[in-house]
Amino acid sequence: GIPLFINSRTDVYLLGVGDPADRFAMTVERAHAMLEAGADGIFVPAIKDIDLIARLAAAIPAPLNVMVIHGMPHVAELAKAGLRRLSTGGRPGAAVLGVLTKIAAELRDQGTYNAIFENALPGADVQRLFIQGPT
Repeated sequence: GIPLFINSRTDVYLLGVGDPADRFAMTVERAHAMLEAGADGIFVPAIKDIDLIARLAAAIPAPLNVMVIHGMPHVAELAKAGLRRLSTGGRPGAAVLGVLTKIAAELRDQGTYNAIFENALPGADVQRLFIQGPT
């Protein structure tokens, strides 16, 4: 009785499978096979070209999901192109580790701690997050 959404992934673009000229057709073919097997959505990581996303969204009769990568178009453009799901993957965690690395390097190399405060939430906001969760 619990709703389940199966988001099936194809890594044709991520892994650079086959000839670049054949990747679109290969992705669509795999997507259709996954949908026939029971998938509810299709996840195609490693693409950011808005025209490619629009073509895939039009060719795949299910919600299309891509992963945020550097240089990605704005969310509104992606939605207009037919994208229905957007994943951040491990990037938020990597961003946090980047800030922690800056803090540690500053403390080690300069003996200062300005980086701690550059992106820090005020204490009251931190407490609110623990009590209420994100808004």
